[in-house]
Amino acid sequence: MINMRYLYENSPERYAQDVVCSMNLAPPVDIYGICDSYDIKVCFEDICTAEAFLVVTSRRKSIIINERKILYMPRQRFTIAHEVGHLFIPWHTSQCACYKIGNFDTSNATENEADMFASELLIPTASLIPKIEGRIITLELIKELAQEYNVSLGAMTRKVIANTDEMVMALLYYGTGGKIIQAQSRDFDLHLRPGIIQSSAAKELLNSRYGNESMKRILNCGEWFMEANNDFEIVEESMYQPHFSRVFTILRVANDFDYFDAFFR
Repeated sequence: MINMRYLYENSPERYAQDVVCSMNLAPPVDIYGICDSYDIKVCFEDICTAEAFLVVTSRRKSIIINERKILYMPRQRFTIAHEVGHLFIPWHTSQCACYKIGNFDTSNATENEADMFASELLIPTASLIPKIEGRIITLELIKELAQEYNVSLGAMTRKVIANTDEMVMALLYYGTGGKIIQAQSRDFDLHLRPGIIQSSAAKELLNSRYGNESMKRILNCGEWFMEANNDFEIVEESMYQPHFSRVFTILRVANDFDYFDAFFR
């Protein structure tokens, strides 16, 4: 058997960077322009199961998006970029059906690589780092960047946290006390408490259920984490997401600016 080698071994982001550089792209990246340049047809159809298909034949390259499931514009853009990733990553198949796009599921290497490609294509690291270097990672910063790059809050959060030295965690919080960690920085090695976080802004937002309302709160470390460390406190910034009946939460170590801000509030 021939051992096939590729230009960028195990690095889907490098292929995305090639596209960005060759087309001199700047955020918000024109994903439809990319498809036009590479003669990729994008269409929306009523697909029964999959979120999207990539179909490549000798005559046509097509991306088919599930028009019933993929409604939110930033999610449409990420879905198209994901399928473009399958096309450009040379060890991927040119015919595929995709189901959990944007989950960055490490148990499925192919889908995770396509997500990594899409993230780098729409949020080029080279353009993002100057915008977050030396900055405190706040909910407001992530929201501003998500709007600037025209991507979802989740996609931007993952990319920002992967490229910051700040100790920060992002998660989804549900009324049952269930939590799904979306991303956490390498040095943030604390473990979330199970169940409902009684003193949290997230719990209060789920009880009040005001559309897109956000709250900031400084709490003892032990309120959120198993490690009740008295050496520092935790800043919680939470935003209610009414369409999903959940709260998006950023947790990080409190600093002097947070105490200053809280004093004047």
